[in-house]
Amino acid sequence: MANPPVTITDDVQGFWAARWSGASLGWHKRDVNPHLQKYNDLLVEKDESNRIFVPLCGKSVDMAYLASNPKVSHVVGIDIIKQAAEEFAEDHPTLSLKEFQTDETCDATSSNSIFHGDDITIIVGDLFNLLQMESDER
Repeated sequence: MANPPVTITDDVQGFWAARWSGASLGWHKRDVNPHLQKYNDLLVEKDESNRIFVPLCGKSVDMAYLASNPKVSHVVGIDIIKQAAEEFAEDHPTLSLKEFQTDETCDATSSNSIFHGDDITIIVGDLFNLLQMESDER
């Protein structure tokens, strides 16, 4: 009997890894989202201490755009695929992103990689596992 097809709920990380390894990355845009540019002033407060969280960030150029905004103090993204963070770091060298390894793998993120740079951090892990943690564990 043939094995049933793998669905996204069976192996989330494997599903997205397969998408990243092929040419089926159809959602990635090379330019900043025009709505983000148009409504940027509505997104951030007037002071310079705004922190922005970008879930399922991939290698979105929107993160670099947000990090360059003087009203944004820090951008934090999370993506399950390490390749996304690596490619983002390569595409945006001015942000000085460097990979750091934590001492152990966190059960919530299934990873021990964090990319940190100038006004930006990308966590490699599963957002939905992270959200299930108690707030004092995050």
